[in-house]
Amino acid sequence: MAEDGSDGVIPSVDDGYDELASAAVEDLPLSVSPWGDSHFQSYYSWPGLRECLPDVHDTDVLIAGCGRGDHVEFYRQRGATVTGLDVSAEAIERARDRHPDGQFEVGDISEGLPFEDDAFHVVVANLVLSHIAEWRPVFESFRRVLRGDGSLAVATIHPAYQREHWNIERYANRIEKVADWGVAELPSYYRPMSAIVRPFLETGFTLDEFSEPTPMEAYEDVNPERYTAALRTPQALVVRASPRVR
Repeated sequence: MAEDGSDGVIPSVDDGYDELASAAVEDLPLSVSPWGDSHFQSYYSWPGLRECLPDVHDTDVLIAGCGRGDHVEFYRQRGATVTGLDVSAEAIERARDRHPDGQFEVGDISEGLPFEDDAFHVVVANLVLSHIAEWRPVFESFRRVLRGDGSLAVATIHPAYQREHWNIERYANRIEKVADWGVAELPSYYRPMSAIVRPFLETGFTLDEFSEPTPMEAYEDVNPERYTAALRTPQALVVRASPRVR
């Protein structure tokens, strides 16, 4: 997550991530990068999500908000068939360059998923939901494309961190902010913990795992300030859920 947030006109997610995907490497140092090789993901949020994943061996996996395809190889090494979907055409182009034989589509998960019912064993949403205002339609789509014995795994920014980072005073309200990565701005939404849990329950999921992971000790070597801050206030939240029997 970017280091700064401010009130203002909310930019679009696709434009923001197009700019981020097109940015030069030197414009997005790993300390602030939104991608999978960032310090935050490498040493904190991705290990937390990885521990929470179900067994993905020989499964059909949808990465909803796949970005540049950073974690595709993790699933493939375990025999999974991976489909990636992202709102950014530029990010999808990068994913196709990295994985020429991969299955990638441009699409906005907030507008529904372009896949058949019961198409996937596992749906993964890694650090994308904080950019979406209304969660219930998204979770309804997740539920529709998941098999009855499937799993949904979500990593998102912890609301405690957002409250502290943006000095949010009203706990119960969903609040729009602008996350500034320097080369691009994106919408980001604070919501209380109840508003994070409710969409799972209202759309037919059972919570199987609810984790506030701690960063790896190696995070301290590359970003001691963020590491210490994460030990004081959680910055990542990971949830695994399964469809309830209809």
